[in-house]
Amino acid sequence: MRCLGAFFLFLLVLGSCSSEEKTNTSLTRFVTEDAILALEIKNLRHVKDSLSENAFLAQFGALPSYASFKKELAFLKHLPQDASGFLIFSKTKQDSLAFIYAMENQSDLFKTKDGSLTVAEKIPVENDTIRRYVIGATQIFARLVENDLLLGSSLEALLANGKLPGNYELNTAFEKAYRSSDQGKAISLFINLKKKDSLVTSFINDLPGIDFSRLNEWTSFDILGRKNQLTFNGVTTLLDSIPTNLALFMNTIPAVNTTPSFAPLQTDALVSYSFDDYAVFAKNQQAILGLNRPVDSPFKTVEEIGIIFLNGEKAILLNTFGTQDIADFLVSKRKRAIEYQGNIILEHADNSFLDTSFQPLIKDFKANYSTILENAFVFSSAKSTLQTIISNYKNEQTFLKNPNYQNALKNTTETATMLYISDGSFAKALVKPNSNLANAKIANYTLVTQLVADGNLVHSNIAVLPKDGQKPALVNESSTRFELDQPLASKPQFVSNHNTKAKEIVVQDITNALYLFSADGKRIWKKELQGKIQGGIHQVDLFKNGKLQLAFTTTNELIVLDRNGKNVSFFDKTYSGESLNALAVFDYDKKREYRFVVTQNDKVFMYDRKGKVVSGFTYKKAEAPIREAPQHMVIGKKDYLTFLLEDGSFKAVNRKGEQRVKAKEKIAFSDNSLHLHKNTFTLTDTDGKLCQIDVNGNVKRVALSLSDYHKMDANSKLFVYMNENVLSINGKKTELDLGAYTHPRIIEIGSSNFITVTDLQNQKVYLFDSKSNLVPSFPLYGTSEIDMSDIDNDGKLELVTATTENSLRVYHLN
Repeated sequence: MRCLGAFFLFLLVLGSCSSEEKTNTSLTRFVTEDAILALEIKNLRHVKDSLSENAFLAQFGALPSYASFKKELAFLKHLPQDASGFLIFSKTKQDSLAFIYAMENQSDLFKTKDGSLTVAEKIPVENDTIRRYVIGATQIFARLVENDLLLGSSLEALLANGKLPGNYELNTAFEKAYRSSDQGKAISLFINLKKKDSLVTSFINDLPGIDFSRLNEWTSFDILGRKNQLTFNGVTTLLDSIPTNLALFMNTIPAVNTTPSFAPLQTDALVSYSFDDYAVFAKNQQAILGLNRPVDSPFKTVEEIGIIFLNGEKAILLNTFGTQDIADFLVSKRKRAIEYQGNIILEHADNSFLDTSFQPLIKDFKANYSTILENAFVFSSAKSTLQTIISNYKNEQTFLKNPNYQNALKNTTETATMLYISDGSFAKALVKPNSNLANAKIANYTLVTQLVADGNLVHSNIAVLPKDGQKPALVNESSTRFELDQPLASKPQFVSNHNTKAKEIVVQDITNALYLFSADGKRIWKKELQGKIQGGIHQVDLFKNGKLQLAFTTTNELIVLDRNGKNVSFFDKTYSGESLNALAVFDYDKKREYRFVVTQNDKVFMYDRKGKVVSGFTYKKAEAPIREAPQHMVIGKKDYLTFLLEDGSFKAVNRKGEQRVKAKEKIAFSDNSLHLHKNTFTLTDTDGKLCQIDVNGNVKRVALSLSDYHKMDANSKLFVYMNENVLSINGKKTELDLGAYTHPRIIEIGSSNFITVTDLQNQKVYLFDSKSNLVPSFPLYGTSEIDMSDIDNDGKLELVTATTENSLRVYHLN
């Protein structure tokens, strides 16, 4: 790619010319063995239409090096309308680039704006005369050879290529390549691979893992230019006597390239090599490496070798049709095993085995870690790279969903011997800083190369595609890990840091230890508790000074912790027995005059923000054991403190504890909580019926045919339930995969409502909008209920979930 921009500039200059269609294949005799590159221009008008407005080529127009090429090729725009021919490049003795343009003889060679033509001088050579023309600031040399005309950038170039009649020798290698080209294309490119010139190697020799310089002498590419893309289609011959990486795939049939289905969505570049017979591949490898026998390898079931470039790291993928032998081999190389998101990651003591088995495609790669996804083995030098691949794969956030790949599919076939896809920014990073490609603005493009081996032929398809309209990934996985010492026992929850105004994460493990993590994964503190937290954690401002505390109940304690995890002494309250319900916190008028309500069996304890019993609250003992934490609901201008009792009674009291509502019928409450929906107290019963209680105590029942294990949630506008694997949002049903689902939860953020549910069996987190549409990029990998918030106040949401038994992960929603 070092001088790739130079070639694109040639195309850009050609785009300013026009002509009527005319083809003369006898001009091929001017393409000598000294030529390094040739362009056949069959239709200059078509070239102008397809290349002059090409957005990719235009990126090179502003480069300083463009000026010199534009000057040298400026004569093309003055040629007659029917001037089709060959533009042929070679090197002078001074190693500078020279060209000739071969065309049919024309009586009126140049047509300038004023019709004038200036012959600067006539130069006699042998029995002929060469004319030097000056057109503006450009000079061009012309020589008549038989009935054809040669135009040259220099006298030396013209003499070297303009041999006298009868002195031509047929360039058989070029003729063979010429016949393989598409005669219907307006412009075709021919490259002499025998020449080790930078113009040649820069165009084709920087593709990963492929050494084009050892292919047959000439190869051809038919060029198709559109306004927003550029494609090169070609064919070349593999020679048995010449070692080359592509010869690894001689006499094999390409398989489906599956690497994109395992590579993460944000992959910078990937390469996939495929073949149908490892034994043939190994035999070819033996010949290329000059070995006495094929490499002894445990990877005999491999049919695809993938290379994934991601965040400055590289991963190797081996897709197979049988995993047992390879799995046994990797276990024998194991140093230790690590569990991550349900996958086992092996760390290897020996990390050079891929180099040995797959040279020269894989070189200097340290296979420190490996895992298996379906029938594919994935290797990386860094554990974090493998974790990213696993997580994205489980979240179905793979390269298959990348808009650049979807665009590339229009220009590729399903199977290929080699598939290479690269982001333009990644391609620029591979070249020298002062090269044309490095200076061009190609970050908004995708480079695609596909090679298909067919016997000893290789079909090439190279495309430069725009990323116009590309949408960013809707979900980005944070690289931050939140590690607990023991498996977690509660769902993670976001809480506010009153100093930074950002969110932090609290979670409890199975030993009852409570953790507070910062958003960057730092463990702020770990607090040993005596019991499991009941329900959620409330944040309160006891001292009305903007500093927040955490309040909750365990099985037998009411606890309030300050910012540093220290107990607020006047809220250290212990109760006999271990039957506390979750803590209820009421802030009736939003004045931080909190009421803390603890319920145990049939007892009700209400405290103020100083930890003192509220003497004015009279409902201290219920008529039966209380099922769950009471709630504060407002209908109209009245407050209702609601209580569900084990005997099926529903009761609502006012702030003083005086009865306001008593249901006229008893209800066999299901395991779902009470909610306020459309100004009615709403819940479900064990018969799967919706029960709605109005402020007069009337009970309305609606048959929903719900199972015994249905789960529901509701707010003022939404009624949501999960019935086996069917999620219903305001009556609109979505059938999900069979699984073990958590309670659906409505999360209100601003004016938006989201509904989330986690399939614990299949470890998938679902997120729907209020219209029952699954949010793009979901489901994600997760093993617990989630919490969701804007944790860094950037206007974008994040969610947190467990991803292993003792670790959490944050996802960023864009």
